Amino acid sequence: TPFGWYMADGSVEFHYSIDPQSQNITEVKVFLGQKFSYPKFFEGIHLENPYTYMRVEQRFLHYTDDGTDEIKTRLRFRAGARFLLNNSTLSAGTYYIPVYYEAFINLNGEATERYASRTRIVAGFGYAFNYRWRAEFNYYGQRSRNTIEDSFVKSDVMFQLQLKYYLK
Repeated sequence: TPFGWYMADGSVEFHYSIDPQSQNITEVKVFLGQKFSYPKFFEGIHLENPYTYMRVEQRFLHYTDDGTDEIKTRLRFRAGARFLLNNSTLSAGTYYIPVYYEAFINLNGEATERYASRTRIVAGFGYAFNYRWRAEFNYYGQRSRNTIEDSFVKSDVMFQLQLKYYLK
């Protein structure tokens, strides 16, 4: 984009979930999103590029066991940033802490899926090898459920290791 503070993105994703206690689900997800960042470095707390992100997802779900289909729409709101630990720019050799909070809002009801999330908080530790390559180890805590009948009270804990390559 011509603006350093705005980014638009979109995607088509394919997911297949195997669930031995309920139904297997094939999902095609189409989304459009936009991110507003604040391209500034806040020296006092070493905060780089805080941002807000919103995307609209159209979910096409097919339940393979009974052959039924659902179309669901949801919004995802995210707010986050990176705290740089040893530099004032994200450059080669920089250690950083990525953080974000995300909320899911269903516009036309819940999808019939056993595992689902409502809110998520992510914090991690990252390292920039150079301009294009980064690695991150992230902790996910999210408010979710285990069955369709359950309410969203369970707290999932997940760990994720990512190796990222940036094209631009």
